[in-house]
Amino acid sequence: MLFSKAEGFCQNKSFGLACGKPKRKVNIKMTVLDLLQKEDFTALNAADKNRAVTGCYIGDLLSFVMGRAKENDLWITIMSNINVAAVASLADVSAVILAEGVTPDDDLLTAAKQKQINLILTNLTAYEAAIKISRLLK
Repeated sequence: MLFSKAEGFCQNKSFGLACGKPKRKVNIKMTVLDLLQKEDFTALNAADKNRAVTGCYIGDLLSFVMGRAKENDLWITIMSNINVAAVASLADVSAVILAEGVTPDDDLLTAAKQKQINLILTNLTAYEAAIKISRLLK
């Protein structure tokens, strides 16, 4: 038994009903692998290359990202500390893209590996990366 997004996401289990965060229907136009095959994007941690990408969010204020990034978005940021892994996991983004040549600290890289978070590097600015991603999503 599945319910619509408005009703929440529920699955009939043999011992009852398990409900969780509502899942939005995904219209897959691109995957993380598709992005990694393009120039300017390099995987530092490719935990799930087949993960769907449906949009993009740019932000460095973690509370905004938690509340506004959507499931399956690519999150572009210059933040590079361990808190990025926690927010990426909570927001359920497809990948974190560290822009402008930023490299993650060791704690972020370790957490990304543990939490199975795709971590991508680019020398592009956040704006340039978003434009490139937007073109790929069309």
